[in-house]
Amino acid sequence: MGKNNADRIAKRQNFEKREEERANRLFKLICFALLLLALLMIVGFALAS
Repeated sequence: MGKNNADRIAKRQNFEKREEERANRLFKLICFALLLLALLMIVGFALAS
């Protein structure tokens, strides 16, 4: 009974860790996309004027 509970806790912790890593990766991707968009806008405005 105790082993089953320990396995469940370990699985939950692994799942939470993977979810956190996935969220971190998504956050970095969104930041990179926003920086790229800002850079493209700056270049676009510079070329337009």
